[in-house]
Amino acid sequence: MTPAILLTLGILGGAMLLFITERLRMDLIALVVLCALLLAGLISPEQALSGFSSSAVVVMWTMFILSAGLARTGVAGVLGRFIQRLGGRREGRLMAVLMLVAAALSSVMNNLGVVALLLPVALDVARRARQSPSKLLIPLSYATLLGGLITLIGTPPNLIAGDALREYGYPGFRLLDFAPLGLAATAAGILYFLLIGRRLLPSRDPARDLGRPSRLEEGSFGLEERLFVVALPVGSPLAGRTLAESHLGSALGVNVVGVMRRGQTTLAPEPHLRLAVSDRLLVSGRQDRLAELRRGAQLLVEEPHYVVEHLTGGDVQLAEIALDPRSPMLGQTLEGLDFRKRYGCNVLAIWRDGRPIRTNLQNLPLRDGDVLLVQSTTGRLEALRQQPDFFVSAARSTQLYRLDERMMLVRIPEDSALAGKTLAESRLADSFGFAALTILRDGQTLPMPTADEVLQPGDRVVVEARPEDLDAFRGLQGLEVDADAPPFYTEMQSDQVGLVPVVLSPQSRLNGKTLRQVHFREKYGLSVLAIWRAGRPYRFNLRDMEIRFGDALLIYGSRARLKVLSGESDFLVLSEEIKDPPLLDKAPLAAGLLLGMVLLVALGALPITTAALVTATLMVLTGCLSMEEAYRAIDWRAVFLVAAMLPLGIAIQNSGTAALLADGFAQATLALSPQTRIAALFLLTALASQAVPSAALVVLMAPVAITTSVQVGIPAPALVLTVAAAASCNFITPVSHPGNVIVMGPGGYRFRDYVKAGLPLTAILLAIVLLVLPVMYP
Repeated sequence: MTPAILLTLGILGGAMLLFITERLRMDLIALVVLCALLLAGLISPEQALSGFSSSAVVVMWTMFILSAGLARTGVAGVLGRFIQRLGGRREGRLMAVLMLVAAALSSVMNNLGVVALLLPVALDVARRARQSPSKLLIPLSYATLLGGLITLIGTPPNLIAGDALREYGYPGFRLLDFAPLGLAATAAGILYFLLIGRRLLPSRDPARDLGRPSRLEEGSFGLEERLFVVALPVGSPLAGRTLAESHLGSALGVNVVGVMRRGQTTLAPEPHLRLAVSDRLLVSGRQDRLAELRRGAQLLVEEPHYVVEHLTGGDVQLAEIALDPRSPMLGQTLEGLDFRKRYGCNVLAIWRDGRPIRTNLQNLPLRDGDVLLVQSTTGRLEALRQQPDFFVSAARSTQLYRLDERMMLVRIPEDSALAGKTLAESRLADSFGFAALTILRDGQTLPMPTADEVLQPGDRVVVEARPEDLDAFRGLQGLEVDADAPPFYTEMQSDQVGLVPVVLSPQSRLNGKTLRQVHFREKYGLSVLAIWRAGRPYRFNLRDMEIRFGDALLIYGSRARLKVLSGESDFLVLSEEIKDPPLLDKAPLAAGLLLGMVLLVALGALPITTAALVTATLMVLTGCLSMEEAYRAIDWRAVFLVAAMLPLGIAIQNSGTAALLADGFAQATLALSPQTRIAALFLLTALASQAVPSAALVVLMAPVAITTSVQVGIPAPALVLTVAAAASCNFITPVSHPGNVIVMGPGGYRFRDYVKAGLPLTAILLAIVLLVLPVMYP
């Protein structure tokens, strides 16, 4: 085994491990692999860049544009009416028509684009036919994977497989070379779901559960149970404050969905709406936190303006920190930097432009020239002095910052519900902006208490807070639940206000972030009333819940704002009526362009790369979509993943790694028949495809398959076709393909639903491969 082979195997193993563990983004892993190959001398700089100019990558990103063009011109609406007309109201018939349409589209479009295009259609058709979407959405996703096997352009693994053959001197695949296998697999997949598969799927409807009165009355989802009315009594400190200033959402974990005043109801009120005495608020959430807040005094103010001496003591001191003008922290917020946890400092104030700033510090972008007044330990400050981003100095007079105006001493009474809770559980900082700076307990001073410090009865806490926030706290304690005015779901919607289910788009940057971190309410003016995840709803503390791929979010607000949200690349709104009206007059043109491209390639008049590039350009020139929409349509992460991984295939071939692995496979299957060897290769690739991106997997397996073909006497195109088909066999887990993830929330699926439906389909596809390949390559 040569050093080149050892290096290649090491990089290959590292890449596989990173893909499986998901420690890094997939596109970043591919770039790391590319850099490693270059630094190891396994490929030349020209070979490193060859992936970005390969025909597979060019066709791949042009197909994203073509898919977007069809979507923008209203093809989804046309298909929806077609599916509704042919499918009728019967589940089996609907499933068959939907899968046929999805497979046909995915044969000439990007699979993920087809899922995104047809998902709202499928939900609407299911609603009209009174069928459960969970019976249709997994079949929809799987149909796009099967349909992608019909043509060369159906899916990136097909394109990469064709490129691999040409690299080894074989003729590449033509447009319809995949058709016998793809058509047989699609037909078998549809029959499987009609006869067996649909009985393995659950009967759930999160979209209806999130927003349909019939189910709410049944209580299965319980949204109506979470609606109640609270009233502002006479003399409430909340009167005259805006909804944002009242802290209703953050303190009680509720959403205000309506304000009833003098016989009129304002639905989806804006955060700047001012409350008035006798207002009745229709809210969604749990009553227990309000009941807990009303149960006796939670905090007693002892000194509204407290001296700052208690902020220091022992190892804790005050200091000033200036940022280096070249610091990457400039422009970021303290919350985004997680400053307290990361650096162990409480920021008490910021000196900017000759004056102190003491409010809303966590959300204030840092600027050059800012000076931060911090409370920290000597050790932490000394560590900060060693970092180039910080200039640490002794604090000037605290009177300069007028801290006394924002300091108060509060006491935890014996019957307070806060007693026995940690500072994090008390939510004093998150809900009201009360930052606990020091705790005075039994004659001891505990400066800079940690989030897990447990509050004790009798504790006196020095907090940084605004007097108006304390008034809001008292105002919330005075809210009264109006039990005589039960709310109804129908009151929540009107011509101007609505409820819409939404999922994260595959390109979303919000995966793993909380609604608080992305400032969802402030940015969009909309409320998230519930999140459906892995087959169950979540309705409480949603602001601090990380949103993930596969979640379905119930969004509430004005239809105008919902329409704005539908234009955001981070979200996929599952309602056709909310989206911008399609360019229906361009639909025949878009369909004609795509059909013309397919015919030109099928007849051999143009190479596929040329035809795809010209068609994508014409799609923009003819106004089917704008250039900005074309750029947004391209999944650049997928493009970089494929382009950066292709040189690994070159290294596997040139270093002799492919020959080594092929020899090992041939020896291990020496006593097996050709069909059994094909089955072994298929199962190995299909298993790996559940964790490794399909495109990257074909890059790794195609050279091994081609080299193996020479040793075992099976035609190279047959083994490469087997690899491409197995790599698209993403049926067993939701994370194996983005299309599976997208339908997970709207379908209310759990992980096991994919396993139950996907394992038999994988076996069926293997049987199709074993039956069809001998006919294609006798």
